[in-house]
Amino acid sequence: MALPVLAPAGSAAMAVARFRPGGGSGEKTHEVPCAGVLRLGRAALPETGEFAGPCTERQSRQTLEYHAAFRMPGADVRD
Repeated sequence: MALPVLAPAGSAAMAVARFRPGGGSGEKTHEVPCAGVLRLGRAALPETGEFAGPCTERQSRQTLEYHAAFRMPGADVRD
């Protein structure tokens, strides 16, 4: 009697976990050199900038994502 109720709930929980960032099967995240991440995007760290944490690479079954964050003084930001 509980099976008809629990089966859909379990399927819903698995779907939420799969589509949440970092969830799903087969995804791997690890740190990579920040200079390489910027070079891949044909970008460069501004002279007054500094990295704001580790740079990462996340690979799932079909996608490859890189993440790099940096900070710089507001006076150096141009439109």
